[in-house]
Amino acid sequence: MRVAAAALLAVLIVSCSAHSKAKPVDFTSGYLAAERQYRTEFGALQTQAQTVVGKDVATQLTVFTKMTDATGAALREMRALTPPTGLKPRYDQLLAALDTQKNALGQIADSARANDQARLNQSLTGFATSLQDGISLLRQIDDAINATAK
Repeated sequence: MRVAAAALLAVLIVSCSAHSKAKPVDFTSGYLAAERQYRTEFGALQTQAQTVVGKDVATQLTVFTKMTDATGAALREMRALTPPTGLKPRYDQLLAALDTQKNALGQIADSARANDQARLNQSLTGFATSLQDGISLLRQIDDAINATAK
């Protein structure tokens, strides 16, 4: 029994060591993949959101929940990346804008559930601002990546 336990422990140590030596994701390829996924998914959800305007709250909340999830997934992927020193300040701003956007989407859902129109309007305004900030920062980072690729 001790031999089996020791063998299992050795296998676990070797597999953990091998896994921890995995090559880190290149910032540019990781960022571009995360950005592409986010833009594709979020763009489709924005289109879907236009089709649910005026429908019941549950239907609308489903779309906002999907938007929150898509934003959260993009944040997790992007936070795992290490940007080059020159991009770090803008990249940190992008992560902050996406975090604000995700929080605003949660507030939109909470406000709609509570039927709090004033808070809903405030949350929608915060969301729109953070969305525009995020789009601008995505463009700035794309431009910087493209400039270094030349």
